[in-house]
Amino acid sequence: MAVSYEKDSKNLFGDGSVRMFDRPVEEPPKSDPALVNQPRPAATYAHQDLLNRTNNLIQKSLAREYAAEQRRVENERMVKAREYDPSPSPTPSVSTDEEYDPAEFWHEDQVALNVILNARNEYSLMPSTWQIGLKGIPLPEGLFYVKTKNTSTRPRIYAHNEKLEFQGVQALRKLIDVHGRINDLRVKQVEALQNNLKTAAQRQNDESAAINDIARHLKKTLREAIRWAAKDGAIDVYGKQLPPNLAIIDLSEEQDTDYMHECIDIELNNLAYDWQEALEALPAVDGVDGNKPNPPVVFGLVIYKHILFIATLNGADQESVVHIPIQLNMEEKNQHQWNALAIILTICWARDIQMKMIAEMNLVPQEEAPSSDPDA
Repeated sequence: MAVSYEKDSKNLFGDGSVRMFDRPVEEPPKSDPALVNQPRPAATYAHQDLLNRTNNLIQKSLAREYAAEQRRVENERMVKAREYDPSPSPTPSVSTDEEYDPAEFWHEDQVALNVILNARNEYSLMPSTWQIGLKGIPLPEGLFYVKTKNTSTRPRIYAHNEKLEFQGVQALRKLIDVHGRINDLRVKQVEALQNNLKTAAQRQNDESAAINDIARHLKKTLREAIRWAAKDGAIDVYGKQLPPNLAIIDLSEEQDTDYMHECIDIELNNLAYDWQEALEALPAVDGVDGNKPNPPVVFGLVIYKHILFIATLNGADQESVVHIPIQLNMEEKNQHQWNALAIILTICWARDIQMKMIAEMNLVPQEEAPSSDPDA
């Protein structure tokens, strides 16, 4: 065995010499190249396998604990949701009667929508099944409820067809997301007005282009939400025998306020007139024309630059006036979700009213005409 001697650093003398002492230190044995590539003992693999199985058990245990916690939280939400609904269907109270003057020909469907639009945070609006699809969007827990009926008796945001529920959530998300695009275009509009390097005519053209882009993006998103609602309520299968009760009115280029009000009035009265004609064409009920249903409330989504107005008209009364219960600033920060909720709430309520009219009118779905194109 090779032996070396270790220097003891504690035995230093004044002359700097170091005392050596006979404490042998064994050198580590040199590895034999022939043994390096030998397989590891079976015991080592068994030990590693035990460690792996232990880690897997720990991971599975943690996963079970997490799943149990998730179920506990979800059960608490379900129990809370089944409790008394603090937001029953709004009914006219004494104060409501004073606010909604009968002389202005209010319809109960208008009142119901107006009450909820102006207190959206105080009513349950969406089924709890929509909550997952809206993850990441700041919304109070109280907005969600456990859906137990296919049709709501008051304005709410939901799908009649469960297969189309996801599309409804996507339509709502798009109404929320479009605010970001509108905000960018508003910045572009302001920059166009402040660009002193261009003439007044050029600045006006740039501003008009930005305003038109806002209207284009907003109309596209509104149409997608309306198409979803029509498909969900199976409204689109009745053709021309069922007039629309909701219109998109673009007044972005108008400047005269009086003319804008006149345009809204004309558009909504045209919708009401179409309903009057459709109902008059129905056969008499029990031989009496007076038993036919009355025209419904009609709605308008009015676009003026980056502002969206929700307008309503009682179609059953020719002397009724247009009401605008709410206006939405589509560029306002921290209001994206609330604006979107107001829009899709109106769309869903218009859909529910149309579905009620389908039942009252005893309409039969129209069969699609066969295509004349043999290759279609």
